[in-house]
Amino acid sequence: MTDRDFFTDDVREQIRQAIRETLGNEVFFVGSRSPFPNAAREQPSQRLSGKRVDWLVEHIKVVARGNDSSAPAVIDSAQPGDVVIHNHPSGNLNPSNQDVRMASLFGNQGIGFFIVNNEVDRVYVVVEPFLEKEKKSLNIDKMKVLLLPHGEIANVMKEDYEQREEQLDMLEAVSSAFNNSRISLIEAGTGTGKTLAYLIPALYWSLQNDERVVISTNTINLQEQLIDKDLPLLAKALDEDFSYSLVKGMGNYLCLLRADTIGDGLFEMAEEEEVDALTDVLEWSRVTDDGSLSDLNFTPPDSVWDKVSADSDSCLRAGCPYYSKCFFYKSRRKSASSQILVVNHHLLFADLSIKSASDNSEAGVLPPFKRVIFDEAHHLVDAATSHFGMRATKFGIIRILRRLKRKSRKGEAKGLILWMVSLASKLIKHIGEGMLNKVLEKADKILSPSVDVIESYVTDAFDSLYNVALCVSPDASSSLRRPKDTSSSGSLPTGEVNLRVTEHIYFREEWAGIDEKFVALRIRLNELHKEIKSFTHLLIDYEEEVEVAKLMVEFNGVANKLNYYSDVISAFLSKERDGYVRWIEGRQRRGSIISGIGLSPLDISGSLQESLYSCCDTVIMTSATMAVGQ
Repeated sequence: MTDRDFFTDDVREQIRQAIRETLGNEVFFVGSRSPFPNAAREQPSQRLSGKRVDWLVEHIKVVARGNDSSAPAVIDSAQPGDVVIHNHPSGNLNPSNQDVRMASLFGNQGIGFFIVNNEVDRVYVVVEPFLEKEKKSLNIDKMKVLLLPHGEIANVMKEDYEQREEQLDMLEAVSSAFNNSRISLIEAGTGTGKTLAYLIPALYWSLQNDERVVISTNTINLQEQLIDKDLPLLAKALDEDFSYSLVKGMGNYLCLLRADTIGDGLFEMAEEEEVDALTDVLEWSRVTDDGSLSDLNFTPPDSVWDKVSADSDSCLRAGCPYYSKCFFYKSRRKSASSQILVVNHHLLFADLSIKSASDNSEAGVLPPFKRVIFDEAHHLVDAATSHFGMRATKFGIIRILRRLKRKSRKGEAKGLILWMVSLASKLIKHIGEGMLNKVLEKADKILSPSVDVIESYVTDAFDSLYNVALCVSPDASSSLRRPKDTSSSGSLPTGEVNLRVTEHIYFREEWAGIDEKFVALRIRLNELHKEIKSFTHLLIDYEEEVEVAKLMVEFNGVANKLNYYSDVISAFLSKERDGYVRWIEGRQRRGSIISGIGLSPLDISGSLQESLYSCCDTVIMTSATMAVGQ
């Protein structure tokens, strides 16, 4: 609590008036700061956390109104340096758990978070707004000394040390990119010592300017070198206290709620051959501190890990009963406090893609950052193209449908719908018999038959598409590869297709039928998505109960993936000139057709400009092979 005056008289009265208009209920405001007027500068109490602060909230706007205990928060309404303000009608200004979560979210974006009483004469500062500081430039000559024969690095490396002029040149180039907030492209051959040449400037920039720096690589080997060798070397050589983290994608972590769900419904949700591996994973989940796949002492089949891994499509985030213990969010909290983050290209572009789609820097996998270094940068195009594109496969959609309902090899019914029925005795304690009957009836009469119908639509549409692609002649502007010779065992793939969809394909006689089949499939997927959302809506008032939360996670995960596949099909069928290449892939294997569709951006420069270059102050790309044609 503070008696510091944060508001002009006009702003204070505007806050009071807005609260009165809601009959004293909760209101959220966003305030923008301005320097003190001269009179305010003379006030002796203008201090925050022991530091003089020369600003006041001079402009304010209402962004949300609620009831006497809550209000929706508009995440995108504030900019770095602004202050989010809301009142506690009770007069008790202690922040709730939700307040703390929101304050953390805003604080990561440089936005302050204040709580006031209805009279606006008391203020609780949960998070201070970020006051822009002048950047401290790197001292290039001082850093070069570290890499000279009598420098700290040589003292630690001893006989492994080797002076390299190219390394010193690269350190200077990287440092200049930081000092001048530029994009830098650096080709440095094998043996240059690239990692130290960019880690030293990155580390000192982070320490001097309190900004995290992201290092992105393409291979696990280089990530391990950075985390296990190079960064520990710098920690030993330099008299600096710093932290670093290897950041992994969400799917690399066990979800405690999903693991609990599988433990309850092991025999309804798993195939017989998966039970042993799942049992081992569940035993490990009770003792692991890390919770990541790399901490597991065996490699489970993909189908097993998919059943227990964290998944952004289904995650309840702060609403999850296991949120405080969540392995992924624990790792994310650690990364938020680290100066140096090591990631791979695919994770970084997934993060940029999520943030670009949501306009919310907190929505991605990584905490906010403004400086990034790409090592092994010659792989950037493939990584970016993958994440700015879209893809759907026949078996990908079928796999999602079979999470709801399928038959085992012995003909037994399995899946989420059956598991939910088996939960009935537990659910009735939380949601009552009447609501339970509604839920079970919706699952039995709507969801279950829909799954059977849609799976046949998927097979029909994708198999028909593959057969049309297979018939297109090589001179039809395609990249069709004719069936390969097969061995006597018949195990090699045959009839491999990789076909770009051009206007020539659209005008083929067979395409009208393909279009019709995929339109029908998209409609069916949309209908099932809406039915699942309607189904989970019945349970939303009970989601704080663990058993209900398990259902919500699994069914929402299925619904969101179905919605994504519907969007892919819609975009694939579009004939607009939107800058995307559309393609068909497929092959035959063991009597089955494996096929898919996709869209890839023809030119990723616009996407990179929007999501990377315009959002970052420094971007450094380095590799041994960056140049093309000299």
